[in-house]
Amino acid sequence: MDSGPDIPRAPAHASYELDQHELDHLTRSLIAAYPLAVPADTQPYVCYRVDGGSRFANIGRHIEREVFDEHFGNDSAVMNREYGPYDVPGASTFFISVDRAKGAPTGVMRMIQNNAAGFKTLNDLSDPRKSSQTIASEQIFSYYGITDPATCWDGATIAVRKIYRGTGKYVGIMRYLTRSSYLYGMENGLHHVFTILDKRFKDQATKYLGIPYTPLAGLEAMEYLGSQQSYPMYCYYPEFADRMSGLRMLTPRRLAARRAIQSLKDDSEDEFLRVGE
Repeated sequence: MDSGPDIPRAPAHASYELDQHELDHLTRSLIAAYPLAVPADTQPYVCYRVDGGSRFANIGRHIEREVFDEHFGNDSAVMNREYGPYDVPGASTFFISVDRAKGAPTGVMRMIQNNAAGFKTLNDLSDPRKSSQTIASEQIFSYYGITDPATCWDGATIAVRKIYRGTGKYVGIMRYLTRSSYLYGMENGLHHVFTILDKRFKDQATKYLGIPYTPLAGLEAMEYLGSQQSYPMYCYYPEFADRMSGLRMLTPRRLAARRAIQSLKDDSEDEFLRVGE
């Protein structure tokens, strides 16, 4: 019997649920491993890029499970089943936002690059058990004129911890996570971005932060992994800055968002984006 492709196994230490001691220890070790000259009370927030094979990636996995369990009932068993295939070496990159002053993680964004397991968004959209509007990966590549999967990456997760939501800190955290993935994507030729966003975050990302997502291959909202209304979305990074430059965001409520947008499309290097293991 054909056993299928030889897909690498996830690292033995991959875990979606840490106890408080483990989470604190890993976070403080990450901060200590990649220090900043700027004091933590002056610049408390920093974003680290961490490979999925790093021990520090468990900080990101823990946040994913914590937030997705809160909103969608996705416990550790669900997270292992759904995201475990993409915990293999070279598949996932985690962008982890940290509050250095408190020694605590604040949010995470996981991006999946081309690998033996494929892209989670595209795999799930081709699976009638997970998507009510199935479409093959080849159809999506054809729709956008994509000839090389190595130019794509998958916005598999984005999550901000509860204590940091509903505050002025939230925009800053989202800015670090989104800008980190954008800069890394542009530097490494990862231009085509696929994702499936719950309505809550989709509205925040497009209407408040102004991130230029569009419906993926014309697909509509659907139920997905516990979310009653999720949207398959697409973004083309080389057009990111120009499209955001044309936004008109004039209400006082969006002052912080305008500043975030300016930093998102700024071509300069951000000194508070750190590279982890």
